[in-house]
Amino acid sequence: MTRPVQFRDDNLTPLREVALHEAAHTVIGCRFGLIPDYVTIVPDHECVGHVLWLPHIPCTREEWGARLYTAAAPAGLICLDGRSDWLSYGDSEHIERILPLCAPLTRDELYSDVDRLVHVELQTIFAVARALMRKKQITGQQVERVIRRVDHNAPAKRRATRKGVH
Repeated sequence: MTRPVQFRDDNLTPLREVALHEAAHTVIGCRFGLIPDYVTIVPDHECVGHVLWLPHIPCTREEWGARLYTAAAPAGLICLDGRSDWLSYGDSEHIERILPLCAPLTRDELYSDVDRLVHVELQTIFAVARALMRKKQITGQQVERVIRRVDHNAPAKRRATRKGVH
């Protein structure tokens, strides 16, 4: 099993934690073909941030897998200040509900894959988090532009390693 991505962030405020959490969901979801309507770090009566995905009801194992990896994405983040659980309670519930639909994928395989994906996508996750910190809410089109900008500037080797998860 790979180790979660470790990074140093001396400015890790609670709002930045939410931005990184939501950015991880967003970037990994986009890499699996999901399309966000918007991403927000503006708290509401239910949560401190969320991604609203465009309506699509998953029905195949691959579609459920995309939702599973998206829900688990923040687990790939770990901060050097000792905080290691980046999943919210809702994320954990979502993962437990979907994982059986993605058999034979195991929990260990899922988190190993997520760690690898987050490691490859870390700069993109940071870029989306920065956009969220600036605007508090961004549209799916804005997310797409941020991702394209990072991809354009990414070395070819990094782009090539995005392939190949279960």
